[in-house]
Amino acid sequence: MPISLEIFNNVWSTYNKCFQIMVSPSYHKNLGDPKGFGSGFILNHRGTNYFITADHVTSPHNHPDFVQWGNDCICGVASGHNDTKTHSHLCVPLKSRFEFVKAPKPTDKNDLVFPEEVDFTFCEAPKKLYTCVTLGFTLPHSILSFPCNQRKDGFVQSDLINMDEVKNSSYFVIGTILGVDNITNDGCVKHKAHLNLRFSRYDDEIIALTTSYIINRERDWAGLSGSPVVSDDGKLLGMLLRASDGFNEIRVMPISSIISKIDLIQRMEQNGLNLDEPFIVVGPKVSLDDVKNNPAMQEIVAKLNRNK
Repeated sequence: MPISLEIFNNVWSTYNKCFQIMVSPSYHKNLGDPKGFGSGFILNHRGTNYFITADHVTSPHNHPDFVQWGNDCICGVASGHNDTKTHSHLCVPLKSRFEFVKAPKPTDKNDLVFPEEVDFTFCEAPKKLYTCVTLGFTLPHSILSFPCNQRKDGFVQSDLINMDEVKNSSYFVIGTILGVDNITNDGCVKHKAHLNLRFSRYDDEIIALTTSYIINRERDWAGLSGSPVVSDDGKLLGMLLRASDGFNEIRVMPISSIISKIDLIQRMEQNGLNLDEPFIVVGPKVSLDDVKNNPAMQEIVAKLNRNK
């Protein structure tokens, strides 16, 4: 399907703002044997650059078994540069990531109400991320072909969508996906672009977009989690969370929800709170006693303390 020059340029610009993530167990200090892959992007908010991605990318152990929270993986961003001595790809490590969970208020104090992981994580973007370059993008039978070695960039305030325009826009997701070949166990690269995504509905804090085809998640979407979702006119809608295999729907965390959580952390930092240790934020209509007396929260705190 032909696309306009404006959309082509916006897709290209967005591709230059997409980063590839590799994840390894903590015993692989150099990311030599990555077990997971994903995507992410940089957002400048109130003068600080943040790196944003989905939590299930950087902390796959959080899904679905909460009892392993606190067992951090080693996460790195592909830089696009190679070490000429070792002939290995250089990565920029992601450290000090914030993760979130939410716990509904139980109807009975003895109810075992398990907190839900919020599929979002961020950290202050390492300065070395701005030395990263693109890996190049080529899509067969498409005009979407972009060069490698282009300096990466991030989103700024003027790139954010006006929430009043969400329902009337068309969207796209693009990315170069790193992975491991299931047969040869060698590293591999795939290029994917999904255009003409349409607003479907709001689902709590999540926006659902529809595709014009039935989704094969493993073939077409795996590794894109955490990608920016952008409108045809170049405005950032939010972050890709999941694609529904066998359906025609993807789920997106809107940028307004992302910013609200970053703002929460910024306010805590401004108030001089220690953010190096796990902490609990008590939401509206929930008392601190509700949290302390929740058996599931007690179990999580105990697990985190044992992992120190």
